[in-house]
Amino acid sequence: MPLRDPEVDFYLEKGIKKLNSNNPAGAKTAFLKALKKDLNNLDSLHLTGLAYNALNLKNDAIRYIEKAVEIGGGNPLYMNNLGQILRSDGQFDYACKIYERALEFEPENADILNNLGNTYSDLKNSAKAIVCFNRVIAVNPTSALAHFNLGNVYYETNNFAAAIDCFEKVKILMPGHVEAINNLGLCYLDTGCLDNAEREFVQVLALSNDFAEAHYNLGVTRRNQGNLDEAVKCMQTSLTVDPANSQFIDGLLDILNFHMVAEEKRELLATVQEEIQKESTPILATLIKSDQPAIITDETIQRVYQCSQSIIGKHELVYDGAMSQIFRGQGSDLECLRHMRVFETYNVIPEFCFGCFKVLVEPGTVVDLIKLMLLFDILELPKDNIRKCMIEIRPDISGTYKGYIYCGSLDEAKQIQLITRANVAQYISRNISVSVKRGCSEYVLKHPKYGDIKDDGPPLMAYVEEWRELENYFDKNLAKHKYPRANDTFNH
Repeated sequence: MPLRDPEVDFYLEKGIKKLNSNNPAGAKTAFLKALKKDLNNLDSLHLTGLAYNALNLKNDAIRYIEKAVEIGGGNPLYMNNLGQILRSDGQFDYACKIYERALEFEPENADILNNLGNTYSDLKNSAKAIVCFNRVIAVNPTSALAHFNLGNVYYETNNFAAAIDCFEKVKILMPGHVEAINNLGLCYLDTGCLDNAEREFVQVLALSNDFAEAHYNLGVTRRNQGNLDEAVKCMQTSLTVDPANSQFIDGLLDILNFHMVAEEKRELLATVQEEIQKESTPILATLIKSDQPAIITDETIQRVYQCSQSIIGKHELVYDGAMSQIFRGQGSDLECLRHMRVFETYNVIPEFCFGCFKVLVEPGTVVDLIKLMLLFDILELPKDNIRKCMIEIRPDISGTYKGYIYCGSLDEAKQIQLITRANVAQYISRNISVSVKRGCSEYVLKHPKYGDIKDDGPPLMAYVEEWRELENYFDKNLAKHKYPRANDTFNH
């Protein structure tokens, strides 16, 4: 067996020190010098790949470690690291093949099994992910990481009882595991156990007060409990920790669109929102309070826009959100997220939605959509009905710019249609369609009779009694939280 060049070890040791001191460029240089001394040295190839990965040069990293695996045959460490790089590069299928090959040499390696399970989870293959994590637990029942990963898979597949069991075990095995406690809170939030959810999020914040997501999730919990001032407070705190998080901003704005906290409780976003409403309202009020109400002109929306931008600029607020809809009105919660999840799970229309009717306004341009949003700000309706303006992003639903007003019966919808049609014609244009529809557009695609509400048509489709059992099962066993979490988006 040929003797190993001592310079190889010198450069490897030097490179490792640089890699450990967060100097991947220096480490790469040292490892490449080791390779010049021995082109097929496995450690040099492997470590060079790790240095390239630290420099975020994935292709080079993969190339070097692949060569180390090819020459070295069955080194599970090399394959595990290669799998992690492939996963971070989005090459999930290839990563799984590498992990599976590594397990042929070390079938009980917990690191490899956890990594393989997480990669199967990336591929939405929950069954194989669960097998991987259970293999770890079979060998080491006290593995907090395996229980945590298993809980995440159960959570993503809506098996909340199993997820709760996993996260509770993590709390016992590793009491300060804030991510597990936060996820446990989400399980309780999703199943409507709001007091339990509150307890878990409060516990997270006692352990780590800078956990932004826990502040936000506690805010969602407070909102579900009906405590809007506290919800705003929690969401404002989440933004002090993570000011650029557009999802946190969207969640807070969603509340501020219909509920404003007292001045002494406002932070930046609430202050900006209040100032915009305060400054823009008089501009719109002059249109409707004059003896001869005037149309909302392009110049009017320009003034409102400039006013808003001036206030945003004054406060140096940076926002890069992607909200596709904005709500107004003080109506009661319709629990639309729950209803749509029932439909998506079973293809049945929830009973509540048989009494849901909407006035649909369809502006032809984005300018008219903005005018409609301004009209919704000043429109007086008998029940201050929930209303929204939106840009249609659902692939199977026709139309682009829309306004909806939610009603509790067909008779109410027809009444609101008359009020809305008159106001749209007065303040925007007579050429904008104002119609009545029933429930969500997705329902009609699956059940066409549900959407037939013509006066001269057949009787309205009634609720199918056989569906009640499915709804009851859903409410008992599956997600039913009222408001989206940070990572949820929902149009209806």
